[in-house]
Amino acid sequence: MLPEGLPGHLFYYSQGMVVFSYVACAVTKLINSKGLWLWRSNYICIEMIKSQRLDYYADLAPESAGDPPAAMWLLNHPWTTRILFDMGFFVELLAFVALKNRPWALIVGCSIIAFHQSV
Repeated sequence: MLPEGLPGHLFYYSQGMVVFSYVACAVTKLINSKGLWLWRSNYICIEMIKSQRLDYYADLAPESAGDPPAAMWLLNHPWTTRILFDMGFFVELLAFVALKNRPWALIVGCSIIAFHQSV
C-alpha cells in the first residue's frame, strides 16, 4: 500500500535508494580490499575487541573491562566467523532483489533486519 498522495514511481525510487546504498557498501568493501574482503572477514572480531577496549579506556567503566565473549569465540572459530560475516556481505550485495516484488522485498527486508541485529 502506498501512502496517500504519493506517486508510485516516487515510492519505488525511494526504496531503490535505500536498497542500492547496501549494494554500494558491498561493492566498496570489495574495491577497498582488492577482492579479499570475503577471505579477511574473520578479522572483524579483532575490531570488536578493539572497540570494547576503547570504550573501557574512555570511561573506565568496570562493565566494559575484559574482552567480549562473543568476539573471543569468533576469534577462536575463524571459519564460522567468515561464514557469518560473508552471509551479511551477500545480503548487502544482493539487496537490489528486493525491488522485484513484494515477496522478495519481504525476504530481503527480513534478512537485512537479521543482519543488523546480529551485528
